[in-house]
Amino acid sequence: MELKNFFSQDHEGNITPDATCYLYQRGSENLVAGLQSVNGQPLSNPFTSDANGLVQLAAPNGLYDVRVVTGNRDYRLHIQFNDVNETVDAAVAAASRAEQARDAAQLWSGISANTAEGLNKTPLNGYFSVPSPESTEYLILYQNVANVAVEVKRYPSSEAVNRALTGAIRSYATLALMQADTTQEDGTSAVVTHDPDEAKNGWYLFSKPDGIWNRSANQTASAARVEAIEKQISTRKRPRSKSGKAPFVLTVGDKVLPFATAQKIPRSKLITAPGAVMMLGDTPVPPVIVRKRPRGPGGYGDVVIVSNRSVLMSSDAGPNKQTLARLAALEEQAAQSKPLQYLPSPPTWLAYVTTVNNKSQIMVHDGATYRQATSADANWFAPQVGPFNFISCLSDKSGSIERYTLMPSGFKVKNMAVILHKIITGQSLGLGSRGYILRADGRYEFTPGVFGDLFTEVTPVGFEQTCFSLAGGPRPAGWESSTDYVPLHEYASGVSGETIASSYATKLRTWLGQYTAIDPKILVSVSALGGVPYASLKKGTTVYQNALSQATAAKAIAVSKGLQYIIPSISIIHGESQINTTQAQYVAILAEWVGDYRTDLVAISGQEVAPIGLVSQMLTGETGTIPAIPLAQLQAHEENPNLSLIGPKYAYPYFDTYHMLAEGYVKIAEIEGRAEHFWLAGKKWQPLKPVSVVAAGNKLTVKFNNLPDGGAEYAGPVGRLAFDTNKITNPGNFGFELTGATITSVALGADGASVVITTASALAGGEVLTYALQSAMSQPQNGNGRRGNLRDTDRRDRSRFDYQYLYNWSVAFSKTISL
Repeated sequence: MELKNFFSQDHEGNITPDATCYLYQRGSENLVAGLQSVNGQPLSNPFTSDANGLVQLAAPNGLYDVRVVTGNRDYRLHIQFNDVNETVDAAVAAASRAEQARDAAQLWSGISANTAEGLNKTPLNGYFSVPSPESTEYLILYQNVANVAVEVKRYPSSEAVNRALTGAIRSYATLALMQADTTQEDGTSAVVTHDPDEAKNGWYLFSKPDGIWNRSANQTASAARVEAIEKQISTRKRPRSKSGKAPFVLTVGDKVLPFATAQKIPRSKLITAPGAVMMLGDTPVPPVIVRKRPRGPGGYGDVVIVSNRSVLMSSDAGPNKQTLARLAALEEQAAQSKPLQYLPSPPTWLAYVTTVNNKSQIMVHDGATYRQATSADANWFAPQVGPFNFISCLSDKSGSIERYTLMPSGFKVKNMAVILHKIITGQSLGLGSRGYILRADGRYEFTPGVFGDLFTEVTPVGFEQTCFSLAGGPRPAGWESSTDYVPLHEYASGVSGETIASSYATKLRTWLGQYTAIDPKILVSVSALGGVPYASLKKGTTVYQNALSQATAAKAIAVSKGLQYIIPSISIIHGESQINTTQAQYVAILAEWVGDYRTDLVAISGQEVAPIGLVSQMLTGETGTIPAIPLAQLQAHEENPNLSLIGPKYAYPYFDTYHMLAEGYVKIAEIEGRAEHFWLAGKKWQPLKPVSVVAAGNKLTVKFNNLPDGGAEYAGPVGRLAFDTNKITNPGNFGFELTGATITSVALGADGASVVITTASALAGGEVLTYALQSAMSQPQNGNGRRGNLRDTDRRDRSRFDYQYLYNWSVAFSKTISL
């Protein structure tokens, strides 16, 4: 463990005493265990700096984040602990492996029939091998020293190895059979198992010098002996005690434990019924009364276990979702480090400073060409390229020298003084309709604390000062006159519950905190209307104008707080009500929708890069929306550089034909957060989708865009493809359908990135392959919904909902086969 020392400081660099410090696993809110103080004593986490502001701690080797809270400042530092002695031990182990490799090389340097031949063809000081005459040896390694064969090592034969592995313990049915076998090595163990003479059964050791088997002095008990001992235990023999009157007696040591009886019970007003009574000392413990229990979500059973105001366990509902996630997080705390391919690679961009029109500017080489990354209205200098090619630098843009981050997407962000505002629009899914957890008996009426449950009832721990909404929550009310942001959490309003706001904000904030020095605040607001087409949501409608009004109010609050204001994206959750719209029409609708928002929001924010539109694919519309709308969403993603399809929603549980439960809102929000951090890193997110369909005879190979060995930098699905029939019931052929031919089998390709479909006869061309577009199905997750089973095995992120991996599921698609 390495010891670290630093001082806590305020915004002006002054040392501050008694600061509260936290040590987290890198990029998470998981506190690190096993800290030590300077004298090697256990150190709690969190801990405080001393009266002089000095922070001293030792921790196991690893990458961490140190959070320091002092006064009104709350900041984080990236830190690495590396104990030199442990590194030296690793080097010693590597050296040992090198010696073994050297021995192997020497062994195989040359095999000769005898030493004379070996000396004849081996140069001085060289090595050669000669077969050994011993049956237990394979080769003898010699060195040619002045034309003399000097023995170096001997290597065992396979016979010797097998004896060592399997022949050290032998088993014989009778003593005679064992004594007849005198070919064993000295010290070989054997057991005689079924000799007619019981006294001859047992364990023996072979003495090679004497050529005899010697019976061991200490023998294990035989099955017959154990059975005889068991027969000595009966109900007629038991400890003598006044309380031991029953035929069966339970004892601990020499004390008899009497069973409770119905004749005598402790006197108490709490207990009047006969029978066994639980005692705590001299006090009887009364049974739980089902008529009185703590009020709280998740507590519907006869027995409820609570911690303060939170229900942890209910007899018919089990642990609530947040409790399960927190417990899983604690159990996994010791294994938070990601596999190497999921850690960011070294930056690939280069940066240098030059002078342009008497201003210091930063030029970057992004792998193709050099370009100017900074603006001419300020001086920029001291660039450092970090993970995902985010560039930290200094600038006088705001009038004094301050730290900035240059994002690959083009944003120039002031560190620790920026707020990112996500705007959500669309239909009822944008409002979080039915976004709650059902009670165990399937009842769905939402009455806070009685039926149903929100997942994010309070602001997630650790995000109280970084994730916000406008007044009134994610679905704001009275925002026009509000003068401050409020901590972000979900609330119920009629049938609306959990939105995508909280999970999106915490996912994006965690990623930016892990890999950049921006330390941003995240703001989320919703302006949506359920059950309406685009005509009721487009520019000029109340819903559209409310979104612009929310941006105007949010910008004013940011200015009053000295914060830079940026809108990175608009979420459009829509499509179910767009009946009888063609695919081409909806592609045009999305282009207009995103284009209008980009223009109008930039006019409000003044940002230099327009926001991107994010869409999730719907599959639950009426007949007049399938397949036009989901295919239009995929086409818009492929053709419009300003719009990204994050993936489908069929993988999540639904309340009814159109509305997801809380799990779906949480997980699509987290995938949106993943897509957005790639957008900020200058990359457009790609959902799991086909890139080619090749027909040959009666086989159809569909190649997908996942990288089986993909890493942290790939803005798309990673890991080998999988058919998941545990999460989603197989609708038949894992969701694939083929018009004009009969599918006989669907299998995963050996490359981990393809699906091979076999048909009953050779393909002629013109057949149409579809996935998750079953015309006879409508509602996901109820046994007859449009869906498929194909996903990747991405393990870069876990969901805060249930701590399961956030896999990427294949989008619905339609491909016409051509030969």
